[in-house]
Parts: sequence; structure tokens; C-alpha cells
Amino acid sequence: MPLSHRMHIRRRKEPAEFEEALNEDRAAAGEPILARLRSMTVQNIKREIEMLSPAEVSELHAWLNRQQRDEEAVDAELKDAVDAGRFDKLIDEAIADEKAGLTTPL
Repeated sequence: MPLSHRMHIRRRKEPAEFEEALNEDRAAAGEPILARLRSMTVQNIKREIEMLSPAEVSELHAWLNRQQRDEEAVDAELKDAVDAGRFDKLIDEAIADEKAGLTTPL
């Protein structure tokens, strides 16, 4: 299973399960994945992408498209919920809290 797929699945795991799966990836990769990802700049990422094979570029493209579709689906679901008034009560409560001085400015 590609790392990207395992990372997508991990978002649904409990913290302990996430850490366990991450440790498996670290051992498999021979280096701390999070440390490597944190240190990458856009330039580094572009350089890495340029070194991918055509098949790997296709896999990356497909993965990015799935991420985009997931975001679009969430956006559409949220818009439908707002349009249906599902957040009206929460919005009213937030406005009342703000008027009562129960909020903290960001």
C-alpha cells in the first residue's frame, strides 16, 4: 500500500494507532518521515517530483486529484448544511455569546 494511502487512512485512527503506524513507516523508510517532511521546502518538493518516473508522476497526479475531489465534496456538504439551516442554532448561540461578552477576540 502506498505511503500516501496509509497516511490518508491514518487520519481516521486514534493517536496511539497513528503513532504506531508512523513508527512502522519510519522503520521501513529508514529515516524519520515527519522530520523529512517538515524540512522540505516547495523547491525541495519540486526537485523530488522532477526525479519521479512517469508512473510515479501518474500516481502522484491521481492522488492529488483524489485530494481535490475530497475537498470539493466536503465543501459541497458544508454548503448544503449551511443552506439547510443546520448551523443556525450554533450561529445564534455564538452571536449571543459575543454580545454577552463571553468571547475572546482573536
